[in-house]
Amino acid sequence: MSGLFVFIDDSEFELENFKANAAKAYDRAEFVYAGTFDQAVQEIGGRIPVCFLLDIFGGDPEAKPRLPKPQETVKMMGKPPSVERLYSNVEKPSPKEANLLLRRIYAYVNRIQMAFSRAAGMLGQGRHYGLDNLNRVREKYPWAAAVGYSRKALYADAVAMSMAGADGVLQKPQGDDDEAIALATRQMSLALARAVYEMVDRRLISTAAPLALSMFDEPGGGSQLMGRALRVAVAAMGGASGGVRFQAGRQLEDVLSGGAPAGLTATVASAIAQWLTAQRPA
Repeated sequence: MSGLFVFIDDSEFELENFKANAAKAYDRAEFVYAGTFDQAVQEIGGRIPVCFLLDIFGGDPEAKPRLPKPQETVKMMGKPPSVERLYSNVEKPSPKEANLLLRRIYAYVNRIQMAFSRAAGMLGQGRHYGLDNLNRVREKYPWAAAVGYSRKALYADAVAMSMAGADGVLQKPQGDDDEAIALATRQMSLALARAVYEMVDRRLISTAAPLALSMFDEPGGGSQLMGRALRVAVAAMGGASGGVRFQAGRQLEDVLSGGAPAGLTATVASAIAQWLTAQRPA
């Protein structure tokens, strides 16, 4: 059994590119692809997801987009600083002078980022897409990892996603055209998959650990068995080998089949069992 991953992106190109060039690197995952959260929920059905990859920048269906006029775009971007301005009082790579130069360069970078955000807003796009989907994931699937995954999002957008509770933010592989993006996606897919796997482990650990601790104080053998199995699973996700992880997942499955506690605890335990047994021993 593989862990259920969900990729939500309003671009058909992005969904197809990921499916063709990245999905194979996620050897422990089965993917659901959707353009909206509602579509994702329909595709998930009664299954239990362990991770959501969420595009950050997307369109607002209620917006009335308009194309910025060329003169508007030029005005928003402004003139780049002159070499004289950049290097005024900068003559050597001392910490003070290096910081002065970098601040001046970044001031223009920030101007371009602000121009990008304004142009995106005119075109009906923004981080509200990712934030809305993140909030809905947290409400319906609180145990699942939620990872921002974007090509156009800026530093401020990543901060907003992190403050809203994302488990991490990753940048989509870059390229000048579709072919270059596809190549970069293939080249970086394995590293990105490993980064996402670590985020899934951390999310499941942070969800399961409090449940495991609380069950040691509850009366009844079933609760204590579940608490013990969750504790073993948490330890396994903390860096154990594939064989140890698999056995911890099997132990959870055995407890679940024996009539363990229901509700959120059972759902979390099922998600973890699914995730741990997805990594089979070598």
